[in-house]
Amino acid sequence: MVTPSLIFYMKKAQAYTEFQQLTDCMIGKSFPSSIVDQDFFPKVSEGNKRLIKDLLDETEEDYQNLEKLLNSLNVNTYRPNYSDLRYGNKQSLAPLLMNPRDSNMTLGSKIINSFDSRHRNNPFNIPLRDKFNNINEESLRDSQGNGLGYASIVRLGNDIIVDNAEYANTPEHAKMIRDMYEDEGYRIHYLSAHDFKFKNAISHCDAAFAILKPGVIVTHAKEDKVNEFYKGWDVFNVDLHKTYFNNRETFLKFKSHKSAAKGGQGNVFFSFHDEKYWSDEFFHFLNDWTTEWMPYSLETCFDVNCLVVNEENVIFSNENYELFKFLEKRNINPHVSNFRHRYFWDGGLHCITWDINREGSRENYL
Repeated sequence: MVTPSLIFYMKKAQAYTEFQQLTDCMIGKSFPSSIVDQDFFPKVSEGNKRLIKDLLDETEEDYQNLEKLLNSLNVNTYRPNYSDLRYGNKQSLAPLLMNPRDSNMTLGSKIINSFDSRHRNNPFNIPLRDKFNNINEESLRDSQGNGLGYASIVRLGNDIIVDNAEYANTPEHAKMIRDMYEDEGYRIHYLSAHDFKFKNAISHCDAAFAILKPGVIVTHAKEDKVNEFYKGWDVFNVDLHKTYFNNRETFLKFKSHKSAAKGGQGNVFFSFHDEKYWSDEFFHFLNDWTTEWMPYSLETCFDVNCLVVNEENVIFSNENYELFKFLEKRNINPHVSNFRHRYFWDGGLHCITWDINREGSRENYL
């Protein structure tokens, strides 16, 4: 129960766009490396135990570095806790708190979520309960039990774009958004936000395009497809195959693996930059125990999956020299917060964050 004195200091979260001034941000969390010593992986070798610990520790280090960067840009940050999560059985264990974006969104002046209620109350909401007074604990799902695809909903002032790509948002999801927002004067667009065909049973448009400021988009979809809706906007087209690992020299430093094992999303693809992870033994271990943790990162464009702090500052997980030159000419400062294991987790900086609150009013941009 919230006391009256707390209510006085609490505020209403809002986010009308992807690019207005970010003030409050949730950052995800992976498992702590201590789970490896708790019989989490039966019969794991000492070598693989050391590597999985390093992977988890380095992931948390990168989360913390992102948090420091956001704090330096005057953004308040929050983290969830696994102690607030309940798992049904050991076989279902997965790091569910890594990607806040997948199950949470501030859309207009409402906080909505589709967190799986089987795991108890939404752990992402718990750090926010004494900060914001418009948290909605109800998990929004369609009649088939599918949550909304928040990574495939785009906020643009008076317009809300709901991506209708396969595995993104269903017509029932679009109706839910219409029922909540059309009476407030929003225009709801249920359409294809990009032309990229995801091969795996998952579709997130934040892996295909991003609005960085009014009139500026970064995408790896075809430019003419983007301009069908965003007419006259300035578009930088990332060649997914050319810049996939930034450049050929970097590409040659990666060892990648496409698994035949079936995870939660079908076939998986994972890759590591550091050669200490390149042993066949470790790759077989990952195949046996972690495929449900990983989607298919071969399809994610991390140059696009970025976090916009405001119209002048955008954070990326790696450098892209051509893109950064494009941004600097448009008065956008690119910042880099390395997420070293993005090709394992298949998560970029947009995935691993949730922009809880952004300043500014609701405007027309189209």
